[in-house]
Amino acid sequence: MHSIRLGAKRCALGWKSYDEQFRLRMSQDPAGSWAVVDPELWLLYMYPPSSNKSKLLRHLWDKGWTPINIIELNTYLGDYANRVDAQLLLEGFTFGFRIQYEGPRISTTAKNLVSAEIHKFETLAKLHDEVKLGRILGPFSKKPISTLRISPIGLVQKPDKGWRLISHLSYPSGDYVRSVAPASGPVRIVYTHYPTEDTNHDSVG
Repeated sequence: MHSIRLGAKRCALGWKSYDEQFRLRMSQDPAGSWAVVDPELWLLYMYPPSSNKSKLLRHLWDKGWTPINIIELNTYLGDYANRVDAQLLLEGFTFGFRIQYEGPRISTTAKNLVSAEIHKFETLAKLHDEVKLGRILGPFSKKPISTLRISPIGLVQKPDKGWRLISHLSYPSGDYVRSVAPASGPVRIVYTHYPTEDTNHDSVG
C-alpha cells in the first residue's frame, strides 16, 4: 500500500495506467512473470514526461548536448600539428561526428542486455538522468523515426559503485552499424571494451 500511495503522489494516476497496461500485456503472455517490472511501461507511465509529444518531435533532429567547451577546444587545437585532424575534431564537436555509415536504411529492434534486466530500476534511473541532461530524447510510445536502429543497452558498474549506461553497437552480429562503416577514411571507430556479463555477475555479487 505504501508503494501505491508513493506512486500516486509522485506520478498522479501513472501507477494506475501502468497497472492496467501491465495486466493487459500479461493477459497476452500467460507465460510471463508477474514479479518483474516492465521497463517500457514504467518509463511511459511512472516517469514524469519531460515534455509533451509534439515538443519532443520538434526536437527530434536537434544535435545532442556535449560538455566540451568549443571555444576552449578551438584554442587548444590552434597549435595542433595535424591540421586535418584538428579540423575534424572541431567540426565534429560543433556539428556532430559522421560515422560514414554506408549500409541500408532499415529499422531494427532488440532486447536489452542481461545487466539491464537484472538492474531494471537502476537502468530506468540512468535513462531518466540522460533525458534530463538533454543527451537523449523520449520516451516515445512508438518509433519516432521509421528507419530507427535500436541497439541493446546495459549497465556496467563503475569503480565508485555507480553505474555506466552502455549501448551494444555490435548488435546484431554481421548486420550492425560498424560492420558497414568503412575501415579506413576520415573517421575510425574505436569502442571501449567492457568485461563480459559473467565477469559483471562476479563483481556485483
